[in-house]
Amino acid sequence: MFLHYLKVAWRNIWNDKFYSLINLIGLTVAFTVVFLFLQWIRYELSFENSYPNADRIYQVQEVEKRSDGIQKSMYMRPNMSYELKEKYPIIEEAVFFTSFSNTSIVLNEQPYMYNMSDATPNFLKVFPMECIAGTTANVGKNKVAAFISEEFAKKVYGEPQKAIGMSFKYFLEQRQFDGVLRVPKNSMIQFDVLFLTDAIYDRGVHYILLNNNAHFTEQQQRIMADFLVENYDSQNKLVFKPLKSIHLQTDNRTTRIETKGTYYGSLKEINIFSLVAILILLLAVINYVNTSTARAMSRAREVGVRKISGSNKKQLIIRFLTEAFILSLIAVLLAIDIAKVMHHPFETAMNNTFNFQIDGSVIALAITICLITSVLAGSYAAFYLSSLNPVNVLSGNIGKSTSKNTFRKILLGLQFAIAIGILCCTWMVYRQLNFMLNKDLGFNKENVYVFDTNLMYQSEDFINELQKSPYVINASMASGAPYNVGWAYSGVRWEGAPQGTQEISFAELTCDHRFDDVFDLEMVQGSFLPPGLTWFQNVKKESFNIVINETFQKLLGMENPIGLTITYGGKYERSGKVIGVVKDFYFRPMNNEISPLIMAYNPEYTVFMYIKIDPNHEKEALEHIHSTYKKLSSNIYLLSSRPFVLTPLEKEYREMYKSETRLQKILGIFSFISIVLSFMGIVSMVAFIIEKRTKEIGIRKINGAKWLNIVQEFWKEFLLLAGIAAVPAVLASYWFMHGWLQEYVYRPAFGWWIFMLVPLFIAAVTAVILLFQVKDIAKQNPVKSLKSE
Repeated sequence: MFLHYLKVAWRNIWNDKFYSLINLIGLTVAFTVVFLFLQWIRYELSFENSYPNADRIYQVQEVEKRSDGIQKSMYMRPNMSYELKEKYPIIEEAVFFTSFSNTSIVLNEQPYMYNMSDATPNFLKVFPMECIAGTTANVGKNKVAAFISEEFAKKVYGEPQKAIGMSFKYFLEQRQFDGVLRVPKNSMIQFDVLFLTDAIYDRGVHYILLNNNAHFTEQQQRIMADFLVENYDSQNKLVFKPLKSIHLQTDNRTTRIETKGTYYGSLKEINIFSLVAILILLLAVINYVNTSTARAMSRAREVGVRKISGSNKKQLIIRFLTEAFILSLIAVLLAIDIAKVMHHPFETAMNNTFNFQIDGSVIALAITICLITSVLAGSYAAFYLSSLNPVNVLSGNIGKSTSKNTFRKILLGLQFAIAIGILCCTWMVYRQLNFMLNKDLGFNKENVYVFDTNLMYQSEDFINELQKSPYVINASMASGAPYNVGWAYSGVRWEGAPQGTQEISFAELTCDHRFDDVFDLEMVQGSFLPPGLTWFQNVKKESFNIVINETFQKLLGMENPIGLTITYGGKYERSGKVIGVVKDFYFRPMNNEISPLIMAYNPEYTVFMYIKIDPNHEKEALEHIHSTYKKLSSNIYLLSSRPFVLTPLEKEYREMYKSETRLQKILGIFSFISIVLSFMGIVSMVAFIIEKRTKEIGIRKINGAKWLNIVQEFWKEFLLLAGIAAVPAVLASYWFMHGWLQEYVYRPAFGWWIFMLVPLFIAAVTAVILLFQVKDIAKQNPVKSLKSE
């Protein structure tokens, strides 16, 4: 019996090729989107699952209440986690971990940039990683145990096993790797080289592992939160962040670990993409339901004949659901194959790498989607048509109620609403991204390249050689780019400072005297940092002088702050006079407000060289920079140990907004898919209506109607429906995007006109589709139209 149902269902699908193809394409596209995003969402939710005790691991964070808001930091003083362990028996292990990005090392006689990490010897007890070569037995026995990641070992040595026994320099000491570790990609703990040692002096991140079966109650956390107050004379509190929540729930006001290979996800992004993927699936299902309801009259006669022939309601329901299931199953199978092919481009669009897995959960989801789609898409034909009286059906008494169904119009209106809503959101995201990438930032980043040299005191020789070429305009050393100043601290003070200013976070950018010229900074008062400043053992008092931005000047409340002494520097406190005021520029991403900025001289932090070239002789300039590097690298160790990597600053700037770029790309694809699916539904619906109203069109023409009058009748029905659907779509997308844009301090005008143009665009395209579909039949000889039925 079941095989009979399959045969009949397949015959019906094959006989209705046009409508079946539209439904199949729509479902396949929607299922492909669902399967691709399922893989990405699973990857995002899987972070830290590779550690067996992940549920018992917490990251310790320091919370500081400032006048400009609450600031959380992962970075704290060494040994604190050990002190926590000694004081609170609930803690089984405590680990201290710190990372240094873009460090240089010579391995296998070649220079490499790598991510170096230091951790306490019990690191592998809390974060167990598979050792695929060498051994972990020396941890705790040797003063320093050295490990290399599998990925970095392959890059350097070709095969991970070859890394064992290879020597390298570590703080002028000759060392060898003890083992090769397989570092999970879905973890925030990332490194190329790891040193396990007790001799760690830099600030870093603390993790605690609770005792097995320990209950980390709110009361216990409140007690431990006062650890800094009780032991370090600090007003700051501690919070304990579950390891598994760090990846998706770390906000921008938290000082985060930023190392190569580490990135933070977004729970909001997961929710957005999940919602839009569901809407795409809903569009495809609506297409199917609309087609089945539109063709109800044709199938109603079939139902009447089958009922007279002896078929009961149950048999008819199974028959129609089987037909929907077959089409859904074909779409699911095609979607899985297409998703495999599209996996790599999808990874590129999402800016991360994850495996495409067809396992039990994916198969279960595929079957579930198939069954749900079958029920939703086939329910009308199955349950409504099977309940009809065969006498009424064969006499044609249900024709009008079926052909002009309110339910069908609601579904078509829902399609319009989804397409309009997604397109509005996409346009708004694009405007914000375009605003951030093209806004005048207060400095000029064009034709500037960045070179990570770490030269510090020896930078002058390199820059002097560079300037021998007429195609190199200028070069400067700095701690970072002018659009992403990372270093900040509170506690800055001056005579007459208002109460509460010491709690404010002040950003600091260290640079040399050429920085303002390279980036075309505008001085409002005074002058920029002068040349000839000294440091280290022969430091001059003038070397501590600073340049501030306009926001700092407003905080001072002084028209002329030149000569005012400012005490700054955080842990390494120093005092210097204000010698200039620079015009405000956007020195952080645009979801941050411009804050007080200090620009100072400190060669020990100026590791990046920014080189401005003549754009008309780019090739010659880049060749000169490379030849200068090769010439000096043999004499300067810091150059010889670093690979030559020159990056356009514009590219680096765009990389800062990769999350927004990804959102814009994916929503753009979703918009295109939603519009195509919606218009496919319109095409199939209009084709069916024309088929059923051919006789009516002929009678209208006989009575004097012009072809344009007939087209207008179709326009009136569909465009009115689109207009009604636009109202809730515009309201919902307006509310959603208004909330999303609040994350950005700097944004363009809201752009209310977008919410008018998008519905008009959808209406215009719909009108064109209707025109092309209806025009031929409307121009047809009415005698031929009347013969068609």
